[in-house]
Amino acid sequence: MNIGALIIGDEILSGKRQDKHLPHVITTLAARGLSLDFVHYLGDDRQRLTALLRDSFARGDLLFSFGGIGATPDDHTRQAAAAALGGMIVPAGIFAIVNVIAVNGSVTGWGIPMATDIAFALAVLAVVGRRLPVALRAFLLTLAVVDDLGAIL
Repeated sequence: MNIGALIIGDEILSGKRQDKHLPHVITTLAARGLSLDFVHYLGDDRQRLTALLRDSFARGDLLFSFGGIGATPDDHTRQAAAAALGGMIVPAGIFAIVNVIAVNGSVTGWGIPMATDIAFALAVLAVVGRRLPVALRAFLLTLAVVDDLGAIL
């Protein structure tokens, strides 16, 4: 698993704003014996953001995402994450239709499509996570990871 950061915003690329989150992430990870493997700077381009998120989700990267001035009208992060996740949800649906219905309820190999639900859980937490207590967020993430490990094993 690679750890990366995605810094989003035309404001940052134009020099109007400076990102102040990256140094904090680097320091926090270093205190835990971890380090960033990559950093991407990206403007407010929904298609590029969707492609980058789709690739990152497919690789299983742990990705921190932040922007220049927070939620703005040109912030496409939530929509791009939902579009990127659509590429994972649709294959699981096709698997269910083909195997469960057409093969009389067989679920052999189900663990692989089931394991993509962690990406969905992370997307949901990204949308509503700031409104939840830190302990609850940690619990939900732990539950999602343990659930996926159980599905695969």
